[in-house]
Amino acid sequence: MLKDDIMYIDVSERITDLALIVYVKSLLYPSRIVNYDVLYSRIKELRKLGSIKFLHIRGNPVILGKGHSSIVVMVRKDGLDLALKIRRIDSNKPDFYEEVRYMKLANSINVGPKLYNYSSNFILMEYIRGISIGKFLRINQLDKNKVGRIIYQILLQGFQLDSINLIHLQLSNADKHIIIKEKKTFILDWGKATISSSRSNVSQLISFFFISKKPWTNMLLKIFEIKDIKGVLNAVRRYKKKRDKSTFIQLINVLNLDNYGAAGI
Repeated sequence: MLKDDIMYIDVSERITDLALIVYVKSLLYPSRIVNYDVLYSRIKELRKLGSIKFLHIRGNPVILGKGHSSIVVMVRKDGLDLALKIRRIDSNKPDFYEEVRYMKLANSINVGPKLYNYSSNFILMEYIRGISIGKFLRINQLDKNKVGRIIYQILLQGFQLDSINLIHLQLSNADKHIIIKEKKTFILDWGKATISSSRSNVSQLISFFFISKKPWTNMLLKIFEIKDIKGVLNAVRRYKKKRDKSTFIQLINVLNLDNYGAAGI
């Protein structure tokens, strides 16, 4: 994507033919039939969130991601590039309000992208320009310290979420839901989250990194000199029973990640 190819359409301005093309491809996704009543209703709803500009390349919105219930496109507001999550026309979800509730909870402990604004069919949030955790691990597999700091940071965020009973539910497949930007980690996609005192984000993450035979599993076991998988599983079970600081630190120690910040929890 070349910077010179990108153009902007301001939602607050008159709807031109080009704007109509961009809106149909994003606001009515994935429908190929234009329902003008729904389209103009969504434009009206979106305008209430402020002066938002759609980024597009020759009439095609800049799509950041697609899911079963939503599509995410890049927009600009007040000089910032942001991500706009749009409820798909064929979504089974009636609205975004429950997902927003979980995003607010995550933001309250400084986890996840910042929520800027929302409505029934839209979530306006921070755009994280980074790489997936899987790509990060492949690129940095020889840098034990860099990998250790990031994995510890992710596990710590999982522990913080466990502490408020906010369970993501998709972190056993974290490659689709965790982005690394410079030295910071961001957990995305709260659409399937729930509140639970019996489930655990940390146990999902341990499975993702060290147990479930991902392409990086053996590499991580090797560089962190983890030879006792049963010991790891036992530490996970102890943690899940209590989900407290003591059992989390014990788990970090078993994973040989204690040099990356456990003492400072």
